Amino acid sequence: MSRFKPTPSYTLFLDMLIQERTDRGVSIEELASRLSLTPARVTAFESGERQIDFVQTRHWCIALGVPFLDFMLRLDAAITAQLSDDQEPEGDAK
Repeated sequence: MSRFKPTPSYTLFLDMLIQERTDRGVSIEELASRLSLTPARVTAFESGERQIDFVQTRHWCIALGVPFLDFMLRLDAAITAQLSDDQEPEGDAK
């Protein structure tokens, strides 16, 4: 079995999900309780050690009180911007 290797877009997704949690003042322990997971499992997901799937993402958003569609639209915009930035030739001034 191969080990999951987060892509830059996936890392951005995790960063946004963690930011949503911290912005709401929710600890890892509290989120774990809301999701019926152990804190170690939440940490494994947030660190990229374990991959979060689409349905789990929806559950996380619900547990955090984040509108799922809003989160996905913001994530899409951030990934699009990230991909656009990655395609700019080096040395071009913005």
